Amino acid sequence: PVQVVTQIVALVWVSRRRGNGSLAADFGFVIEPSDLKWIFAGPLALFGLGLIAGLLRALLGISEENPQALLDTVAEFRGSITAVAIVLGVAVLGPVSEELTFRGLLLQTGLDKGLSPTATTVVSAAAFSVIHLVDSSLASVAGSITLVVLFLFGLFLAQLRIRTGSLAAPIFAHSGFNLTTVLTLFFFETGAAG
Repeated sequence: PVQVVTQIVALVWVSRRRGNGSLAADFGFVIEPSDLKWIFAGPLALFGLGLIAGLLRALLGISEENPQALLDTVAEFRGSITAVAIVLGVAVLGPVSEELTFRGLLLQTGLDKGLSPTATTVVSAAAFSVIHLVDSSLASVAGSITLVVLFLFGLFLAQLRIRTGSLAAPIFAHSGFNLTTVLTLFFFETGAAG
């Protein structure tokens, strides 16, 4: 949470020093109650991207790694206040900070500088997937499939941003994606974790 809050504070500072001083004007950060409908795009994207990941693994002969350490850690926090903090961080703060950064600052800057929507979409999606390399488990053959999935998800989120003109759609879609993932880990028994 400290990293995410720091990132949001830095974006506010950038907006005030280099922009109009408004996250709405500078990055398209406007949220209306009707935008909540986009939360359902996240689980749909997760399902579709899961199918793509499975197909890529099968075609490339990459076996799925067993994330038992992650499952054991999640099981340890199940039913605790820490679980609530994890859900809020992953499903609310993470999507807000990442969308402000990648589809707000990066995508909008590219478009403002005259880059094509296609180029800015690809750049923001690539940066979005690469930043996830801070998770050392992605620096593996199996992790490379996850990076491809993150890149494709980044393309989807950038297109939502461009087509709607607001960050609300990608924020809610990203939130739905992450929320589905974390709730699945917390509430569905898998393997020996449980």
